Parts: sequence; C-alpha cells; structure tokens
Amino acid sequence: MFSSNRFIQLICVIMGLLFISIDVAIGQTREKPNVLFIAVDDLKPMIGAYGHDQIQTPQMDKLASEGVTFMNNHTQQAVCGPSRASLLTGWRPDKTKIWRLNVMIRDKNPDVVTLPQHFKNNDYITAGIGKIFDKRSVDKDHDKRSWSLSYRENMPDFYLEEYGEPFVHYQSTEVKKKAQKYMEEAEMEGLNGWERKAYAMERIKPSTEMLDVPDEAYLDGLLAKRGQELLEQLSENEKPFFLGIGFKKPHLPFVAPKKYWDLYNRDDISLSKWQKHSQNGPDLAYHRFGELRSYTDIPPAIGDDGLVNREKQKELIHGYMATVSYIDTQVGKLMDKLDKLGLRENTIVVLW
Repeated sequence: MFSSNRFIQLICVIMGLLFISIDVAIGQTREKPNVLFIAVDDLKPMIGAYGHDQIQTPQMDKLASEGVTFMNNHTQQAVCGPSRASLLTGWRPDKTKIWRLNVMIRDKNPDVVTLPQHFKNNDYITAGIGKIFDKRSVDKDHDKRSWSLSYRENMPDFYLEEYGEPFVHYQSTEVKKKAQKYMEEAEMEGLNGWERKAYAMERIKPSTEMLDVPDEAYLDGLLAKRGQELLEQLSENEKPFFLGIGFKKPHLPFVAPKKYWDLYNRDDISLSKWQKHSQNGPDLAYHRFGELRSYTDIPPAIGDDGLVNREKQKELIHGYMATVSYIDTQVGKLMDKLDKLGLRENTIVVLW
C-alpha cells in the first residue's frame, strides 16, 4: 500500500521468530530517509495483521495496514543471540558461526559490518537502546562500532520515584523484600555484584506480575519514553539517523501494568484440548520447558508429560496477552512522536 507518492517508506515487522512484515511507500526524496528500527522480543504472529483478533494490538495493526506484511518467514536459528546476529549482519548462522548464546559476534567475525554500522559508515547518526543485539554476543557498549552515540549513555537510568528501581523485572514490594533478604544472604556467603542477584533469582523469580502502576514503572515504558526523547534529539541534527529501540516484552516473565491485564478475561482463554504426548511419539519431539521451569512459581516436571497445571497455563497465556498489548501501546507512542516531529513521511519504520 502507498501512503505517499513522494516518499519510500519501509515498515518491516518480524514477529518473534516467525514472521516479517514490511511496509513500503513508493516514491523518491532528495533527502536520505531516517530509519526507526523497533525490535520486539518473543512476539508471535498473533496480532490483527496476521488474522488473529484475540489480542488487542491496534498500533501494530495500523502500522502493518500502511505497508507490506510478510506472511511466510521463519527464524534461521531459534535462539536469541544467533537469531539477532544473523538478522543484524545479514549472514546466515552457518556463516556467522553463532549457533548458541554466549558467543561473541566479533570473536568469530571481527570485520563483519552490522546493519547500524552500515548506516554509520554512510554518514548516518546511529543510536540504540534496549535489546537490539543480545548482550551476550557483543561488547559492553552493545557493539561499539555500530553506534555514533554511546549505547550505554542512551539507556534510561531513571525510574519513577514512587516505585523505584525494580528488582530485575519486578516492582512488587513483596518480591523486592524477599530479594533483598536473599541478596543479603548471598553477600554473607561472599557473593557480590550480579552473583547476589542471581542467588536471589534462584529463590524468588515469579513468571508473572500484575500491578496497578504506570507504563514507566517497568523498563519497556521507560524505553518508549527515552526513545521519544532520542527522536527529538536526533531530529535536530542535519544528518539522517538510524535509531534502534529494543523492547523486552512479551518475553518471560510476563510483567505489565494492570490495565493491560484488564483488557482480557481469563475465563475466556481456551486451552489446547490435547494435553498428552502422542501415542508412540519419540521423546526427542518433547521437552520439559526448561526456560519456563526456571521461574520459581512453576512446579517441577512430574511424570512423563511435564505439564503445567491448567490454571497456571491460563495465567501465563493471560500474561502473554497483557504484555503484547503493553508493547503495542509503546509502539504507538513512538509513532505519535514521529508525527509530532514531522518525521513520519521521511522515516523508514521497521518493526521486527
């Protein structure tokens, strides 16, 4: 679909590991277009643009309606770091040699040119916040060569005073108190820094959280706010910009303000009717949900099927739906800011 006869506008949506959607408005402009690259972690193609109406995603649906949606796309490596390394270098995993987490992209490919680095090399200002690369595959500056502006300095370093900094993902007072107790225990055992948090997270790490708080009480709301500030800052420069904003949800844990949970009735959530292994199905075809089992409110796998009970299944699905709508709202905030700054017509928007 064409939103202008003068400009090329690209909208690319890659939901989770399953799909890509690109919106291209055809035309030409004398100026180089800006690029707003939005990454959304673990987002399935279960939005209106893909024919699903259970989850409310009006902002992403609107974005997709203005462009092109790719309907048959697949991840090349279903692990976060390798998948992002592949997309952001344009190389397949068998070429990057990144097949698992905790492998540095530049250890294997010291001279590879990343997507933001390419724009930087072509006289763009590049900036990024949130989860663009997987932090386990890049240096502490989120691949310093890729960015004109310091990635670490761009990251939001403030939280709403009345709620304070969360314990990793959580704003719950109860969770914070328990976490503090466990971190004090860890310190008495000689653990410091991240080791203290890891010790606490082994003991208190809920899979969901629903609190009546503003969007900015959690990191993704802050990323949207900081993203709007960066758009304003970059719009004042004569050079075009590439801005990457990476949201963390709907990746586990499913934490989002209560108003997004309230969009859905848990009683309306239906579960799979088949809750068993298939007859004579090979063990290799099944797993025990290892990542999910790392959360302290998920019971250990019992028996051969390792199923989570139905009540918890509904809670998790409810949480996923809430976090998707939460992120959808943050996307809308960024698009509104583009409009207010008069940047929309000369900005390529990529939602991955």
